[in-house]
Amino acid sequence: MLRLSGFFLLVLLSTAILGCPKYAVPKVAQAIQRMCIKAVDSNQLDRAENYCKLALRYNPKFVEALNGLALVEIRRGDLKKAEAYLKKALSINDKFAQARVNLGHIYYVQRKFGRAKTLFKSALDLDPSLRDANYNMARTLVQLHEYKAAADQLTQMFAFTANRRYAPAHYLRGYIEFERKQYRYAVPHFINALRVNPRFTKARFTLCVTLYTLSRFGLACQHCRYALMLNQGHVQAEAWRKKIDAQLRKHNKTCPPLRRR
Repeated sequence: MLRLSGFFLLVLLSTAILGCPKYAVPKVAQAIQRMCIKAVDSNQLDRAENYCKLALRYNPKFVEALNGLALVEIRRGDLKKAEAYLKKALSINDKFAQARVNLGHIYYVQRKFGRAKTLFKSALDLDPSLRDANYNMARTLVQLHEYKAAADQLTQMFAFTANRRYAPAHYLRGYIEFERKQYRYAVPHFINALRVNPRFTKARFTLCVTLYTLSRFGLACQHCRYALMLNQGHVQAEAWRKKIDAQLRKHNKTCPPLRRR
């Protein structure tokens, strides 16, 4: 009976999981990389950079750490450097979906929407449930004025339960109907966004404008006032509130009191 030493078993296991043992990443490096991402989320960019570079010392082909460095540079606004990190990561592992999404985001910011669309699609081919790929694909399709395709993309996104609690996607779905002047159909989507995040000022304000367009001045006034509570310096919300007040006065009405939410 063939028996394998512990070393060769480890080599075979590494090959099965990672394709080649040289890509193996120690657990300590994985923990450091997670600290890098946490620091990025806290906008502690120098700390994040140091963590990700330290993780790469354990394995220069640690693609998640390269992706972390790209996120640092995206936050800093150095998109050229971020692009280089992501391309390097994809040269090591071309099936790294999140790197494709982040590279697509760079092209989106640069308004290279065709290239962004290709990358988001390739990420979705790898993982159809990936939230960032679905959302960014929909955003890109909106920029290309492919509204039906964008709406269909968000429907596909919401088919995965974990994605239904993402307020910006609900807002975007409403915005698509708003742009198509289908105001009545936009309202439920903005409300869904606010159910997920009641402090979503952009959704509050756009819902205010939508309700005004539908001549629902009382509700419109309430949502503009909520937007101003969240952001007292919201110039557009203040202008629309005055516009709505003028309409209410024409009908001898006033803005209804705010209800606790």
